[in-house]
Amino acid sequence: MGRLVPEAIGSVAAPTRATVHDGLERVKLVPAALGADGTTMGFGRWKRAALEGRYLVRRAWCGGASVEIDRREH
Repeated sequence: MGRLVPEAIGSVAAPTRATVHDGLERVKLVPAALGADGTTMGFGRWKRAALEGRYLVRRAWCGGASVEIDRREH
């Protein structure tokens, strides 16, 4: 999620409070490092949640690797 701010600042000519705000609203569909495949991050004009998709994923250690627990099993 820390990637959203640099993306917003990098998209504006002169970083001010207003331009960074506008830059954040233009950052969309940045791939997220957490959650299920296809989870993205971004802000929009009327959105205030950064993550979109299945970002709450139950995982367990199995054979030394992190594996997703199928939510239909339990």
